[in-house]
Amino acid sequence: MSSPHNVLRFSKRSWSSSDSAPEGTAHHHPGLDWVMRVTEVNRISARAGEALLVGAADQESLGNLLIPQVLTRLLNFSRFRCSGLVSADYSERAGYNTRNFGESILEMAETRNLHLLHCSGDTLSTDLIEGYLSSARNEELERFESLADISETEELLKYVRRRTGQFDNFAHLVAPEGEFFGSRLSFHSVAIPDPDSFSAGRKKRMIEIMKSANCVGVRDRVGAEFLEAEGIEVSRMPCCLSVLPQVGARQLGESRDSEALNRIRHRFPNGWIAVDISGIRNEHFSPLVSALREVTESKDLGLVFFESSPQRSDTRRSKLRRWVESFEEWRATGFDSNHIWEVASFLLHSRAYCGGSLAARIICMSGGIARINTPSGEGGVQSYCDLWEGDSLRAELSENTKSWEKEITEAMDVDLSDLQEHANWLHNVYFEKLEEFCQKTGLTPSLKPGRSETDHARSAGTFHHLQDEWLADKTSTRLFRKINRRIKTRGAHPAVKEAGRDVRSVQ
Repeated sequence: MSSPHNVLRFSKRSWSSSDSAPEGTAHHHPGLDWVMRVTEVNRISARAGEALLVGAADQESLGNLLIPQVLTRLLNFSRFRCSGLVSADYSERAGYNTRNFGESILEMAETRNLHLLHCSGDTLSTDLIEGYLSSARNEELERFESLADISETEELLKYVRRRTGQFDNFAHLVAPEGEFFGSRLSFHSVAIPDPDSFSAGRKKRMIEIMKSANCVGVRDRVGAEFLEAEGIEVSRMPCCLSVLPQVGARQLGESRDSEALNRIRHRFPNGWIAVDISGIRNEHFSPLVSALREVTESKDLGLVFFESSPQRSDTRRSKLRRWVESFEEWRATGFDSNHIWEVASFLLHSRAYCGGSLAARIICMSGGIARINTPSGEGGVQSYCDLWEGDSLRAELSENTKSWEKEITEAMDVDLSDLQEHANWLHNVYFEKLEEFCQKTGLTPSLKPGRSETDHARSAGTFHHLQDEWLADKTSTRLFRKINRRIKTRGAHPAVKEAGRDVRSVQ
């Protein structure tokens, strides 16, 4: 049964005769008009900065590709580049072109007041060689794997430094030194979920770099406590994906009617659970299949599997097929699109999310969607949720696999108003932290909180929208016309009939 909010408009798009939900599927156009409103600043008078966005945008995961898209809409840049370990073009997935550090130096060498803006999420502490293995693709990946089998660590480091232009031992941490000397350094919502996992030397170097930053925004509890213990002033701030509905309203609205999402909407008219298979461990396959089967049968929902971090096409197809074929044909399918805005819109149309991706969870948190992660064996999800998740929702499924059905059901049964209230709280907190970040770094925001809509105005809009929906419903209007015809055939009102009889009696 659909939730009450699912009959509202998605973002601010209105429905017309040419833009209406197919009969019986109106609940797949969920309402986001309850989110906090934002307004654009006057970009003509606002100061614009030039920045190098340092992060893992050279990797194909959903969060790594979306974060630069969101940040460049939140901050006023006259010029920017996404920089990583390899040069890559993700325009087919609606991502930015990424340049390796060497090419970025050449492109931005003449820039004055350059900002080295780190937005790498939880890859900040990743080792250079490990990061290159994750970023390299196709022939280069095969070449590097072959080289790793026959080379020592120092030779590998020389090779990677020559290929990337990164001379530190970190994959996504750049110091304002050398070619970047004089640049302003800042960290926006980064994470260090496991500070004990790297050596004392690398830890010392990281602290040295971060102490020279204008602002250190950290999104996870463990990382914030670690840096504060090292004497660094930390600003706890949620991920920028927390305001995705406001920042990407147009893109989300356009993706709502994409072919991939329309196919899912017609396949599962009662709704679906989005399941991300990227971070699920092999030992959790059978118990999760069993739990999802029980939940979907009791809720009469479908299952849609997708990958937030897609692998090579042949591997991806085999993984998706394994999950889909574990269920009845009418119960499960895969999501066909890797387009980042279509995947985000698909998540915001779901009844619930279950999977291993923190980025997908944050997107669901931004739109008031029920969510629960699968056990990861790492602390990243729990560390983030310690700061930013509501008390009514678990971060991850417990290690006791027998209770998973109950835990997923409990996550889906959380009251919608609580989910929306928590999402609005996140929106407010993020914009407060963004303002603080801009004050410390000298950057200017492109968006700021707008005047909030009153409960009365929102209720009035909802009422009129529901009335329009009722009038557009063929069954309801057919019954209404039938009632009108019956009244007409009965003649006038009884009082009028009585008056007529009195007149005739007098005559």
